[in-house]
Amino acid sequence: MPPAPAPSRKAPTSRRAFTLVEAITTLVVIALIGVAASRVLFQAFQALDHASTRTDLANTVASAMERISGEFRTMQAATGSTPPTPDITACTASSITFRNTSNATRTITLSGSNLVPTGSAAATQTIASNVTAFTVQTYDAANSALPATPSAGQRDTIRRVQITITASATNTGGSISETLRTKIYLRCMGLGSGSS
Repeated sequence: MPPAPAPSRKAPTSRRAFTLVEAITTLVVIALIGVAASRVLFQAFQALDHASTRTDLANTVASAMERISGEFRTMQAATGSTPPTPDITACTASSITFRNTSNATRTITLSGSNLVPTGSAAATQTIASNVTAFTVQTYDAANSALPATPSAGQRDTIRRVQITITASATNTGGSISETLRTKIYLRCMGLGSGSS
């Protein structure tokens, strides 16, 4: 019988490990990817915060404008005026004072950063906060702008009031502001003297 073949021997395989240079290079690449990803995430969160703040400001300004329109709907025509004239007792570029249907005086003005109605009609309430500008512009029946502080005779010719409100806030993206402007036709002029 022929001799059995000798078992084959494989050459020993060498176990290869990472070198220090490869390990450091891998860590640097992972760190760079992490920095890039964190910048993208930070910008996304900043954009979300910016959009959220802008939406809050827009809602605040729109709500304030709606409340002011509601206040103006209570404005009465001056008693005995023919043709009807609004019972506006004072007006400046940043405030307006009038009598409402309860014959109570109301003033809408900016107090610090709060837009407030004051007067004998009700306790002072804040219409809006973080308001940086409140502007009143009045117009006559021909839609011509009246002076910033109209005289008593000019106040009798007011038929429309344009209100501009600007609110601002600061967040991680910096300062953000929202402005809303609307022109309101004084309803009391269409209903006759003393009507609401």
